[in-house]
Amino acid sequence: MQLSAVSQWVEQNKVGDISVAIKAVPGSSYEAIRVIAHSVAPPDIQAEEIWGPSTKESLANKNSIDVHTVLEDSPNKRVYYQTVKVPVFSARDYVLQLERSVENNVHTIKFQSIPDARYPVKEEFVRMTTSGHSRTEPAAEGGSTITYELFVDLQGSVPAFIARGAQRDSAVEWIKVMVARGAARMAEKKAK
Repeated sequence: MQLSAVSQWVEQNKVGDISVAIKAVPGSSYEAIRVIAHSVAPPDIQAEEIWGPSTKESLANKNSIDVHTVLEDSPNKRVYYQTVKVPVFSARDYVLQLERSVENNVHTIKFQSIPDARYPVKEEFVRMTTSGHSRTEPAAEGGSTITYELFVDLQGSVPAFIARGAQRDSAVEWIKVMVARGAARMAEKKAK
């Protein structure tokens, strides 16, 4: 799903310095989420921190991931199989493809769930879908601006109104972790 093909973003609130917006997605009761934050790290360093290692421990949302299997790990493309713990509801799973690129100092990581014959749909999981991107670009005040947009459809019987708050909180937490990693990298670099 192309997030640009849906309706307009509606600002929701700010969480500290993080801007949170949503927009309706035609045909879905779930919404797309966008969070924007500033990082002290320049785009190249911040983008490397976002890409990071492909291990479970390096994931910003590692506490919600039960299984994390790396299926492909190349310099600009990764494919993971993941299972997600969903309190009260059935566990979810998906195969996630990530691809990164850079053009004119704007670093983009696109992601989407994909079918994969190595991990067919299993009875014990509900196959969820997700798509979106992160974009890291130079900020006028120095450092970089990180924009993270995502759409997640949990499928199955999870009502969207129950999932909304948790999905927004998860997006905010992701960007906080990434900003902190960029700041830590800059502090480390300055200390040398």
